[in-house]
Amino acid sequence: MHSLPLFLDPASVRCVVVGGGEVATRKLRTLVEAGVDCRVVAPTLHPELAQLVDEHSLDCERRPFTADDLKHVNLVIAATDDKGVNLEIHRLAIAAGVWINAVDDANHSTAIFPSIVNRDPVTVAISTAGHSPTLARRLRARVETMLSSGIGRLALYLGEHRPSVNKELADTSLRRDFWDSVLDGSIPDLVEAGRIQEADEVFEDSMRGVRGSQRQGFVSLVGAGPGNPDILTVKALECLQRADVVYYDNLVSDEVLDRIRRDAKQVYVGKRRGIKGVAQQLINEMLISDALAGLRVVRLKGGDPLVFGRGGEELQALKSTDINFEV
Repeated sequence: MHSLPLFLDPASVRCVVVGGGEVATRKLRTLVEAGVDCRVVAPTLHPELAQLVDEHSLDCERRPFTADDLKHVNLVIAATDDKGVNLEIHRLAIAAGVWINAVDDANHSTAIFPSIVNRDPVTVAISTAGHSPTLARRLRARVETMLSSGIGRLALYLGEHRPSVNKELADTSLRRDFWDSVLDGSIPDLVEAGRIQEADEVFEDSMRGVRGSQRQGFVSLVGAGPGNPDILTVKALECLQRADVVYYDNLVSDEVLDRIRRDAKQVYVGKRRGIKGVAQQLINEMLISDALAGLRVVRLKGGDPLVFGRGGEELQALKSTDINFEV
């Protein structure tokens, strides 16, 4: 990754905006709306920026920037129309250990403002590491169409119920499966439609059904195709995102492996020239052992898993032990 994505608590950010033009106004508005503690330093102010300062009673000093302006802050926005001044701010910020966003200058920024899709408390931030703000804006437009206006209400609803679910379901794997089932069911539509009482009834029914139950293991035999992650089926992606453990061979591309849930265990069981691979019987036993332990298992194979992939042998082994599976 070219950038490390972080979501910061606005209350922990202390920012100085250097510059008084339209660009500084846009940055300041974003920061103020997020609840960041800001002050402004600029010889002159754009009328909209002056209005923003007055509306939010911000500290503002109408003078040129000095090194002392970096004291007691952890973020500086260099938004002047003088490149030399911006470069000097960058030099001083690096020396002081202060994050800097130099507007339209990714090479002299340690922090970059992403394109934001705001469905508070759901926030999606998109960045191209400063390479193409236009592309980031286009991607933001796509995400805007995907997320309903009520997705924030759903996040709040789930957050309200999270403590009780954590208390009832001590097993983290069972808990994850429960939340997946909630999001796959009718509750999201009910909450987004404002039908909270009905959602609560469905939620309680779901909790009753899972209380005291044990997690059932499951095996998914997934074909990764020729290696392009863009042509994986939706079902294949769902399997990779829900897996506890993934057994994969050497024909599976790194790009496909990158689609696996971050905390899932990945086990290489492929065969390469000059390297003795894992015996098929042992692979069958590992799949069965993990499934009997209640894990969601994915056997990930390059190409078609049933053509030269010995997937049929694995299916027979699973069937002989009455383990639930899918292809």
